[in-house]
Amino acid sequence: MKHFLVLSLLLLPACTHYEKRTFHISIKNETAKPLSVGLVKNGPPSEEGWIAPHEVAMMAPQLTDRKWGLVIKPGETRVLGPYTGKFLQGVHAILRIYGGTPTIEEMLAFARSDPDRLDIYLWPGKSAYLIRDVAGRLDYERADGAQ
Repeated sequence: MKHFLVLSLLLLPACTHYEKRTFHISIKNETAKPLSVGLVKNGPPSEEGWIAPHEVAMMAPQLTDRKWGLVIKPGETRVLGPYTGKFLQGVHAILRIYGGTPTIEEMLAFARSDPDRLDIYLWPGKSAYLIRDVAGRLDYERADGAQ
C-alpha cells in the first residue's frame, strides 16, 4: 500500500491536464496618459509572456527598476497576440492595465482596487477593448460587439 501511495504522488504531475488557449486582443487607449499593458494568469503554470509584476519581483528582484508590458500612447491602438498559454481548469487569462509607465517596483504598490489598475478577464479568441478614464478611474468597453 505504501508503494502505491508513493507511486501515485510521483505520477500526479504527469496526470495534470493543461488546456491550451490562444488570445488576440486589440486595445485602444482613449485616456490622456500612456498605458502599460500585459497578460497574466491567476494560476499555474508559470510561462514566459504571462508573468505578473509581483512574480518578476519575486523571481528576479534585480529587474524591478525596469518597465513591464507594452506601452500604448494616448489615442493609439495596439494588438497583443496571438498569445498561447497553458491553463488548468479554473485558471483565467487576464489583461492587466496600469495607468502611466510605472516600473515593476512601482506597480507592486497598485492594489486591485487602485484607480490606475484595471484587470480584464479574457475569453480565448479575438477581442477588442476601449480603455477610458471614467471619473478618475480606468474603465473599459468591449469594442468587438460582445457583451
